[in-house]
Amino acid sequence: MERKFIVPATTFLAGIIIWLYFFFFVVSDQPVVWMELAFGIVVGGLIIISAFACRRAGGPKFGNIFRSGILLVMGLLTFWKIGFLAAVILLAAAVFTLLIALNMKQLKPDTN
Repeated sequence: MERKFIVPATTFLAGIIIWLYFFFFVVSDQPVVWMELAFGIVVGGLIIISAFACRRAGGPKFGNIFRSGILLVMGLLTFWKIGFLAAVILLAAAVFTLLIALNMKQLKPDTN
């Protein structure tokens, strides 16, 4: 992996690891609203930061489309198991990440 992709990769993986932790270990019968809000903002924010870092590093457009798809799946599973508020935040982050991907310019291959 090139050095310029370390930040996008680590922030993306950090978001997924935090989401997995909450999904499997922190869920309770009575979710706390502030915890849902913080969870959605942290996970969605990390993956959006990853999308911006990938764009800035000149990564492929598909990387951010993939991030958006992962956020969509995470949002749907979050709605099912964690709560509505966190799911809405993750789904909004998925849309925002998709907009970042659609706004990216493709790198042209070097013809030299």
